[in-house]
Amino acid sequence: MYRRMYLIVAATVLVGACSNLVPLNHVVAAEAKWRKRSIQDYDFTLEVNSLAPFTECSSNRLVDVQVRGGRTAKFGTCHPDAELAQQFGSIPQIFATIRADRNERPPRYLVRFNSSLGYPEYIDANFSRTMTDYVFRYYIEDFRPLNGASPPDKARERTHER
Repeated sequence: MYRRMYLIVAATVLVGACSNLVPLNHVVAAEAKWRKRSIQDYDFTLEVNSLAPFTECSSNRLVDVQVRGGRTAKFGTCHPDAELAQQFGSIPQIFATIRADRNERPPRYLVRFNSSLGYPEYIDANFSRTMTDYVFRYYIEDFRPLNGASPPDKARERTHER
């Protein structure tokens, strides 16, 4: 009797914990979609939401990012070698950050990917079960490919999300 109850509780906890972690197959599929497009030149705005009202690379929560030839050319006011730029300075770097963070199995790590191009649009990360200042939300906004690739279709994405 107790053994069965223990198994039910354990299974419930495991299922609940897994639902707060982006599935690896979602990451793999989105990254494959991104790579298939071969976009090397693009701009976007990274919005970092946390308890801090600014990042070290911007006077507010918004960091302007430029990528040329697949490499970070501009990352707000920081040098492209800055730690935050190494994590979020290009879409491939963001995918690497997602994989590394996900492997740490934080209490919550959710990602929404752009349906047409595959890049991460939103990351909701909670790195501590007990401390509120370890919650971060990252938004990749105003994504603009420059090498002739068409920008994401916002109307189609909203329909797709429903």
